[in-house]
Amino acid sequence: MKVEDIVVSLGGSLILKNLSFKIDQGETVGIIGPNGSGKTTLFNVISGFIREISGTIELDGERIENYPPFIRAQKGIGRVFQSGGIFGELTVLENLIITGKKVPYDELLKAIGLLNKAKEPASVLSGGQKRLLELIRAEIFDPKVLLLDEPTAGVAPNMKQVLADRINSLKSKTRSLLIIEHDIQFISSLCDRVLVLFQGEIVMSGKPDQVRKDPYLQEIYFG
Repeated sequence: MKVEDIVVSLGGSLILKNLSFKIDQGETVGIIGPNGSGKTTLFNVISGFIREISGTIELDGERIENYPPFIRAQKGIGRVFQSGGIFGELTVLENLIITGKKVPYDELLKAIGLLNKAKEPASVLSGGQKRLLELIRAEIFDPKVLLLDEPTAGVAPNMKQVLADRINSLKSKTRSLLIIEHDIQFISSLCDRVLVLFQGEIVMSGKPDQVRKDPYLQEIYFG
């Protein structure tokens, strides 16, 4: 996937400023940056929820920036949202059935330890369990590019490794992952490369350890 010269202006303010980067097939890339730096806006642009932009987005050589979200999903863009992705009034199993995909639901739920909760309302799940359910629901669609927006948000510390293991299981030679995360240690364990977003621009890019040790990262977060 290639994002090139993306500019987004909301309410008279520039949110993304000529932002460009490329993700190779099979690569896992992390995006970090302080609150308000434009991370979720970038995901909204890629997935089609913000379309009033300038610049281009390419997937497998095809420009997709003018497509609505459902077409982008059909083309291979998957997304796990920071919050609100699970239907709490439906059962755990129904949250998978509504995808309309005929897959072995029981096997998927067993793989994340939720088979015994299949008939319970999804609202009873912990934060980490909801994240796991969102991950396997996204996996059902077999996306080419999967966007994960703060997968550890609202998750207990003891569930983080479980989530990391599941995210690692989603990696493949044909699937790219793009992960927004504030927990730098968590993202370092998953990603091949990290982009640092600050005030709507990519100001750093490199291997996780390289970025973590750069004094400029501390300056960005703490001034």
